[in-house]
Amino acid sequence: MSDIPSQPPSCNSEEIYAKVLPENITELKWLMEDYKHLALFGIMDSCAGIVKLAAKEETYFETLDVLEN
Repeated sequence: MSDIPSQPPSCNSEEIYAKVLPENITELKWLMEDYKHLALFGIMDSCAGIVKLAAKEETYFETLDVLEN
């Protein structure tokens, strides 16, 4: 996975956009379903592998950890 910010945006947004390999979107969706308390998951562009996660402020960094690992 790539292009994941190291800190939350300054506008207090809790949205995280990430680019993943398109063939890994389903696996990431299942993973995020296992971590229901972290963030809501959405697919922005399945061909390009762009996903969006809506995290609570208190789960932002934990959500990033899941994405990075």
